[in-house]
Amino acid sequence: MMNQWKYLLGLLLLFLLACSRAGKHEALFRQVESVMNKRPDSAMVLLESIQNPERLPERDWAYWALLTTQAKDKLYIRHTSDSVINRVVDYFDGFSFFRYRHEKALAYYYKGRVNNDLGHLEEALKAYHKAYDNAKWTDDYKLTYLIESNVGKIYLRQDMYHLALSAYKNADKAVRQANDSTSMAYTSAYLGRVYGKQENWEQANVCYRQAINIARLVNNKNVLLLGMQELAGIYLNQDSLDLALALSKQVVAYEKEYNIPHDFGLDYMMGNIYRNLYKTDSADYYLSQAVEFGNIYTRCSAYKALYYLYKEDQQEKAIQFNTLYEACRDSIEAMGTSSDSFQIHEARNAEKRKWERILGFVLIATTSLGLVYLFYCYSKNKRKSKNKFEEYKQTSQSEKQEMFKYFNEMSAQMNDQLLKFESRCERIGKEKENIERQKEESDKRILDLEGRLKSYEAKRSQIERGEFIVLDLRKELKALPNKEDRTSVLAFVDATSHDFVTRLKYNFPELKRADIEYSAFVRLNFDLRALSIILGIDVRSVSRRKQHVKTCIKPELLNGMDVDVFLRIF
Repeated sequence: MMNQWKYLLGLLLLFLLACSRAGKHEALFRQVESVMNKRPDSAMVLLESIQNPERLPERDWAYWALLTTQAKDKLYIRHTSDSVINRVVDYFDGFSFFRYRHEKALAYYYKGRVNNDLGHLEEALKAYHKAYDNAKWTDDYKLTYLIESNVGKIYLRQDMYHLALSAYKNADKAVRQANDSTSMAYTSAYLGRVYGKQENWEQANVCYRQAINIARLVNNKNVLLLGMQELAGIYLNQDSLDLALALSKQVVAYEKEYNIPHDFGLDYMMGNIYRNLYKTDSADYYLSQAVEFGNIYTRCSAYKALYYLYKEDQQEKAIQFNTLYEACRDSIEAMGTSSDSFQIHEARNAEKRKWERILGFVLIATTSLGLVYLFYCYSKNKRKSKNKFEEYKQTSQSEKQEMFKYFNEMSAQMNDQLLKFESRCERIGKEKENIERQKEESDKRILDLEGRLKSYEAKRSQIERGEFIVLDLRKELKALPNKEDRTSVLAFVDATSHDFVTRLKYNFPELKRADIEYSAFVRLNFDLRALSIILGIDVRSVSRRKQHVKTCIKPELLNGMDVDVFLRIF
């Protein structure tokens, strides 16, 4: 008997110790969550105080691993493996649809962050979509902002500007619900970035200035410098080189004043500014800094800029930079292409449409069953009324009148209910027609976008062909009898010289195609002898074309200015 009591007391003691340990971890996790956003380093110290975390119960380990991944991400520690976060996702996914929605959203979000660092952009995008599907059922608007911001960043880097704009607008809506001023400043900058890529300079300028104003109000130096730096990029694209350079130098001064880590994307932009100002040494210095220290996207852009910097004077060096640019671009495409992301986006939309159809079917089926039940109730009540009428038929006239009145009231109520349900069915039918019409419009927009994409690819191929022909001509002069080759050269000149051909046709409609070809090759710095070889005509014919061009553009020529000089600076 005594042994049994000892056994029971031992079990009770073990149970109390287990409860105490679980409570201790729960309290520690709550403490970590309270300091995570403002002091992630302190959160990491608290998490590291747990010895042998692999021995924790599965639930405690999942929370410990999720919080550790979150702390590392906030401390900008690069993720090198996805095994831990995948195990966390699998744990929370094991619960029903309605449980642990916030934990599922966090786990999928950090799975996206880990795959981002690993360069698996396709897996990252899928994880972010899963995170959003869970986060929308919670009130954590800040998490929704983080998810949509990262989705927008992926779409933006893959030149899917309409999807990036949609994601950043969702992020902006979430931070306004969260009333987070700092995040509002960031989303304004992100929106400015998309509008800049779409060459909507006015809207981009508005968004960046809004980001800068909010950053100054909340005294956030990081987003302030981000807005100023990217606004300088807008000035650069608008050829306001002095404004762009002044703003870039101001950003550098602020970095030194406030001891903020240097953004080497700024070096790429300053190098581009100096390149456009024809200051080769300064351009080479800043672009080399961007190549050495910038991320893969900055390096790729810097290699391309260095190629254009040296392609006229040092072709061998330019070819080396072009080779590095192609290798860098291949590495970026290996992480995930816009086609992969678009397929993921379409698959997600297809799944949403599938669930909408299922929901519509369930709604119609429920409504139909409700109508059948109401009809059954109506029939049953009608039969009951008839029976009562027969039973009390022999009663007094007053009782008959009361029964008749009751019967009419019941019939009126049932008719009203039937009318209401018929109206609801009609409304559901109209909603279904609207959904199908919206689907048809979406399909038309997709076809239109695909057509534009094909047109863009054809134009890009033509420009690349033109660039190849020009480089080949600079190595060895030869005739270009093929009209398509000369058309490719015109496309290349138009793309690299600020729409030179387009502007020339617009300002001087009297110019013929032969005059346009002459002007384009002059713009490429080919002389009369070279033009004679390339165009396959003698020097006198080339001179006559020059004279005809001079006649057409004479109103714009300054006194004494040569036609070729005008074409090179036009």
